[in-house]
Amino acid sequence: MPATGALPPHMPTTDSLVRDEFWSWWRWLQPEWRETPPATYPLTKEDRELAEDDWEGVDASGNNGIINVMAYLLFWGMRVVQTGAGRQEWIDALCDVEWVLSKMLEQ
Repeated sequence: MPATGALPPHMPTTDSLVRDEFWSWWRWLQPEWRETPPATYPLTKEDRELAEDDWEGVDASGNNGIINVMAYLLFWGMRVVQTGAGRQEWIDALCDVEWVLSKMLEQ
């Protein structure tokens, strides 16, 4: 994962790398108060219990911002459909991104 938190330049070639790249990147984008240490495992329901009102710390900057996250999820989902592998990991990612976006919209 690039230290800049940038969108991976290409879709990884294995299901585990697709998952690991996403979680490493997504965790990097989170505000500090969310306390998501660098790791490649999914954020869970328990990680969504602590919520502050300040979502300005979501570091999805760049030309497309949060759209990059959505694009990665789209391509990951297409891979899930093609290979049949990693469906639950993809759903876990969708759940966390949906939660973050809903909190951002509440702000």
